[in-house]
Amino acid sequence: MIKYIFVVGLILCISCNKYDEYDEEKKVIIKGKISTNMLKHGKIASNMPGKGEDPFTLADAKKVLVFSGLNELQSGLVYSLVDINDGSFTASSEMGKATALVFLNNENKYIGTLGTQGLNILPLGNLVDGESTFIDLSTLTMVDGIVVPSHDPLGNEIIITSEEISSLKEIDGYFESLAQNLDADNDGVMDFLSNKETFIRTNFLMIEGHWGMNNTPAVINDTAIDNLSTEIRIYCNGYSTEPNSLLLTGPSDSPYTDITLRNMSFGSVGFECGFLRIVPTPQGDQGLGFKKGIYTLTTDIGSNFTFDYSNIDAKYNMMIVVPTLHTNGEGKLVSITLEYKRPNNSIILHPENILNKLSVVLYVDAYNQIYMVPYMSNKTGGPGIYSHTLPTPLDISALQVLLVSYSDILGNSYGITWK
Repeated sequence: MIKYIFVVGLILCISCNKYDEYDEEKKVIIKGKISTNMLKHGKIASNMPGKGEDPFTLADAKKVLVFSGLNELQSGLVYSLVDINDGSFTASSEMGKATALVFLNNENKYIGTLGTQGLNILPLGNLVDGESTFIDLSTLTMVDGIVVPSHDPLGNEIIITSEEISSLKEIDGYFESLAQNLDADNDGVMDFLSNKETFIRTNFLMIEGHWGMNNTPAVINDTAIDNLSTEIRIYCNGYSTEPNSLLLTGPSDSPYTDITLRNMSFGSVGFECGFLRIVPTPQGDQGLGFKKGIYTLTTDIGSNFTFDYSNIDAKYNMMIVVPTLHTNGEGKLVSITLEYKRPNNSIILHPENILNKLSVVLYVDAYNQIYMVPYMSNKTGGPGIYSHTLPTPLDISALQVLLVSYSDILGNSYGITWK
């Protein structure tokens, strides 16, 4: 059995039945208008309704589907559907999220995705005016399926370095998969229009070294990133029949022969299931990774699901969050400081461009928690994500496990276990 599966990972597919409900005054406003000189879109995504028809132009766009990652309970993706009126639209998204804008025609068929500097997302982590930031993309044209703004917010309203852009490019396939998976159950209707929700996330487990203590630095396991345990977890909400048979196959071009159903649960919202590729190790069973490609979930409930799975390598957005504990003269814990590094040990100067929320939990064993640091947010910035002072000194003589868990601006969640 894989121990300490605290890491909750990566959303790779969407068709949500929950529209984003929020206070517009607290959201980042994004505007744009369509140019009268549009270029032809190359081809329609292969599994979209409308396959085989003539390519659309941006002039056909009537709606913008705004993806903004996971909701707070990680029970689905936050999104909104915005109308395009007289060629213009006004959308909004939450600070601290990566946001993709997907353009649809009046029949909700895919046209193209907003892109700039090679990114198909707007990383809303570090903004010039915080939550009050206003982004005007100005005039939009389309080249090879990419909707290009005449005003680039990267480096302007969005404060970001070239290194951070390069890192985000590595995981941009995430949103390419989103565009391919709007009709995951293959019934010819985009799932969110049928009050359905189908998504995949990848759970990662990483066990690091030992936390730091006062003036003694943390011991970092340089090979921990290379020994991640991986589980594909599939959520199918909006389905009222409990499946008795579940089979995951793929990728289609070179299928695995060792995918195993780990568990399945059924409830009022639908069902979820987890799949592993297991290999025994001296430290316990380890879940191998899954390649990028097309996967099929076959069920006995009358619906089969096809997913374009983007196996985003965790190392591209994995931060090694290094904790150091500070004690008083009695040896009791009074504060925790955090340092942010990449797997190559380089310091991350602006973790708020990656980090959405973070928490630290202390355990005396794998199940008994003695303290949890309240969630830190990238909206606080500064000391808010670097240190925490306990309200009362804490006895940590029995401390065995320290878990750092965080979500990034894409909605992914990671966890690092320190022993």
